[in-house]
Amino acid sequence: SSGINAEYGVRDGTGSRDLCYLEYPNRSGPVLAGLRASLLNHYQHKNGQIRHVPLGCIVYNDRGNTWRRKMHASAFQPPQYGGDILTAPPCRTGISLLGQMRMRLRNIIKQIIVARSRYSTIGKVGLLLSGGLNSRVIGNVLRDEQVKGLKTFFIGTKTAHERAGAENGAKSISSQHHDIMLVAKQAFEDVPKIIELIETYDSASVRKAILLYTVCKYIHEKSAVDVLFCGEGLDDVAGSHIFYKNAKNADEYDEQVEFNLKRPIGREVYDKIASWFGITIVFPFLDPLFTAHYLSFTKEDRVPRFGIEKYFLRSCLDHSDLITEEVLWKHHEDWVDSASSFNKFWVKTLKKLSTVRVPTEEFEKRTEIYLHNTPLSTEEFYYRDLFEKIFPEQFALVPAVNRPSFNVGTDPSPRTWAIYPQHLCIDFLHTIRVMI
Repeated sequence: SSGINAEYGVRDGTGSRDLCYLEYPNRSGPVLAGLRASLLNHYQHKNGQIRHVPLGCIVYNDRGNTWRRKMHASAFQPPQYGGDILTAPPCRTGISLLGQMRMRLRNIIKQIIVARSRYSTIGKVGLLLSGGLNSRVIGNVLRDEQVKGLKTFFIGTKTAHERAGAENGAKSISSQHHDIMLVAKQAFEDVPKIIELIETYDSASVRKAILLYTVCKYIHEKSAVDVLFCGEGLDDVAGSHIFYKNAKNADEYDEQVEFNLKRPIGREVYDKIASWFGITIVFPFLDPLFTAHYLSFTKEDRVPRFGIEKYFLRSCLDHSDLITEEVLWKHHEDWVDSASSFNKFWVKTLKKLSTVRVPTEEFEKRTEIYLHNTPLSTEEFYYRDLFEKIFPEQFALVPAVNRPSFNVGTDPSPRTWAIYPQHLCIDFLHTIRVMI
């Protein structure tokens, strides 16, 4: 369509920010980023219907007509590389296909991070840092590019085992490190405000939002950061959540990766929380340049191997200057899980506090009260109840909640799954060294 009155709305292919529009029977409404503004318009115009824009989709109308949709370039590209990259012989130049991939991937990661770091003024770049691969790669690139005044932030309870790894990572990149103490009981009191901001009752999203809200509140009060880097998204792209090991074959694995990338539950939370505090949050591993390149490799290459999630990516980054061997072959752990020890899991406190606030008789009638996305625990029920009070009768605007795939459990936290202890029994680094 064309004309000076034409309107367009484009949603990115990875879903770090929500986009919706209001539609009326005979005319179009506005395009709005975020749900809250849509709800306000919905209350003012009862005949309007809120429509979510799918990932990688353009919506447009010309001269006030009904909105139309069409897909644009997405992160899901057909494989460009055939065969087994990890065992392919060297090419004529003497560089193996894996070596070529390693250099290409390294250059892409650096290009994305360097470009995004320039969004900020000097001394106002921050990084959510843990002891894991995702954030450590970002930190090493920022160090190599000599980003001045880099600040790193770790959040966890007193027993968080990732604290030492985060401190070591901060020392290695010479950042101004901030260790934020998580007190679950105090953080729980912020849940009503958090649900108002993130506009969902999904328990996995609320847990992540509690951590990020606490970090951003700390930054707002005690530090000066306007761009915050985060390693979120890499485990969706690389298919490295531990339930992927239960995939029967490469096809099932690849279908789940695409499903998770097209359903950005959790990723929208980060942007909504950070923007409330005036912070721009950056996901380098959700940049289309990275996702399109990584997903261009065959599903057979990308599946977990030898019980090791993210094996293909780890192999590509091995012997590179982006990450040390010990961190590269470290077990992956979800951010929510890594914020405390296994024996003193902070989510258990959230569950206990929720149980106190949910009447038993109401919870027993949950299937009658909430037909859509029926809560399975008192924690989920409490979050749902808060959402209903803040956004009355808008429960359907949350199309689905986060449930683990491949029947590993019902709670979104891997620490509650039966396969979790088995996952920890695998010594990744020892396995690799034996293979070599």
